[in-house]
This record gives sequence, structure tokens and C-alpha cells, in this order.
Amino acid sequence: MPGTGFFITGVKVTKQKGFGLFNVAGYWRRKSKGKVEDEGWYLLTNLGTHDTAISAFKGRMGIEAMFKDCKTGGYNEREESY
Repeated sequence: MPGTGFFITGVKVTKQKGFGLFNVAGYWRRKSKGKVEDEGWYLLTNLGTHDTAISAFKGRMGIEAMFKDCKTGGYNEREESY
């Protein structure tokens, strides 16, 4: 439901060797400015708390939007491979 979240530690996410246990953070933003998101976020993370994982992902979303603007917003910036 909107406005809810959860944090589960020590989740095994694959049967293949080489992968350890992870944490799963869930977050569904509550109604904001009259809009409700269609679904929540499910994040596989190695971060230790719900708030840390959600905060990191929110920051990443801002960075991704900035990169998109730089690439398609008339700046014609391209990623370089070094």
C-alpha cells in the first residue's frame, strides 16, 4: 500500500554459486501532490538499513535524470570509455 516500506535481511536470491546473501528494501511512496505511484520499489542491496538504501536510490535517480538531460537535452554529451 502507498506509504509503506519493509526491509528484509539475509535473503538468498539465486541458486548459482558465487552469490551471497543480500538485503531487500521495499518502498511505496505515499500520495504526494495528488498523485499516487502505480507501484513501489523493490531494491536488492548490501546496505544495512531501509533508510540508507532508499536514500541512496533516490540520489541515484537524480543522477540518472541529470545524465539523461546531458545526453538528450541538447548538450550532446557522450559517455567515454577509458
